[in-house]
Amino acid sequence: MDNTAAKEILSADEVATWFGVDRKSVYNAIARGDIPHQRLGKRVLFHRNALVSWLTREPQARAS
Repeated sequence: MDNTAAKEILSADEVATWFGVDRKSVYNAIARGDIPHQRLGKRVLFHRNALVSWLTREPQARAS
């Protein structure tokens, strides 16, 4: 498999590491329907470009 193509598809653990959050936060975002993902059986997969697009579309968090 081409390593460049493999890096375009990420696991929940890889997304958590990339975003600097724990795995549970990623799964909570999935459950709320907040984060773009695809299910393949029991696996949850993420396309890097879809995540980048999602991040640029989301309003910035408001200060509490």
